[in-house]
Amino acid sequence: MKSLPSLSFVALLAMGACAPASYGTGPASGLPPPLPPGAQVPLWDYYCAGPTQTDGLDKLLEAAGQNGWELVTSDGGFYCFKRPQVEAGAPAVPADDS
Repeated sequence: MKSLPSLSFVALLAMGACAPASYGTGPASGLPPPLPPGAQVPLWDYYCAGPTQTDGLDKLLEAAGQNGWELVTSDGGFYCFKRPQVEAGAPAVPADDS
């Protein structure tokens, strides 16, 4: 059986390996650091469906995926999706120029 000090060392080592490279650069509130100036940030549309809105989970997931929605979380029968916002009239997927 491993001794307590060696287990503590392993735990500290694991915590250090999981620490982000920018540790300590974010605000004290615990939020992630801000984006660098000029960085492009995608805007997202969100859609959530509850238990009364899902006739069949397979149908919901298939239809959402075909329309560009990505499942981001589910909890207690609620399913939340996101997809990048698209300007009105713009194609949802860029045309392939090849």
